[in-house]
Amino acid sequence: MWLESIRNCERAGKRAVYNNAAFRHNSSMGLSDLATAGKQAVKGVIFDLDGTVIDTERFSLVAWPKVSRELGYPVTEEMTRRFVGQNEATERKLLCNEFGYAFPYDKIRDEILRLQRETAEKEGIAVKKGFRELMAYIKEAAIPYSLATSSSRAAVGWKLEHAGLSGVFSLIVCGDEVENGKPAPDIFLKAARMTGQEPEDCIGIEDSEAGLRGLRSAGIRSVFIKDLVTPAQDVLAGIWRECGDLSEVRALLDSSD
Repeated sequence: MWLESIRNCERAGKRAVYNNAAFRHNSSMGLSDLATAGKQAVKGVIFDLDGTVIDTERFSLVAWPKVSRELGYPVTEEMTRRFVGQNEATERKLLCNEFGYAFPYDKIRDEILRLQRETAEKEGIAVKKGFRELMAYIKEAAIPYSLATSSSRAAVGWKLEHAGLSGVFSLIVCGDEVENGKPAPDIFLKAARMTGQEPEDCIGIEDSEAGLRGLRSAGIRSVFIKDLVTPAQDVLAGIWRECGDLSEVRALLDSSD
């Protein structure tokens, strides 16, 4: 039943448009800056995790409404799409604003993570197309790379394990390790520092509107790979490149002009 719900969610996700004005804010990188940055060599790569490296967002899209409704809270799929890419603090704020501060966020979130982990232990977690090949190239080319994820440190461990990616990332910044989560630039600036590169010399690979906004605010060139949501037009206008999947990113590392 879970798998069928997720498949239905995937089909619906292809038609979804995410256009939430609440997350629009000024960027430190304008379009002219993006054009200039596009001619610079890529010296560091920052990956998002959920929806970019591993296929986990679909589970959350189904689980949040299901578990919440069982406890009497009508969380909808549309609401869930609003916090794709956000950390737990932002999720909590959005849901408490909607349902009041008695909303049992921790209870629901813990149950969703339990179900997700249980499913991952039985079925594994799918890795996004092209990731392994891209990572092999990045390592061969000795390009520094890091992971900037809104997931908690505890969740990242078992997600990578059940995706068969344990040990792939040694430089990781998690959503519970920064004061301001995506779409703030904090997590990306920290991830860039970990690689030893300046933000403008890095690229960030993201699937979410929150992540793309954060990259732009950080002055990092963004590579958008669509998963469940289509970002607002002002966000799409500010991305550096759009790829169909991770296999297309290698060409951007070979040449950034």
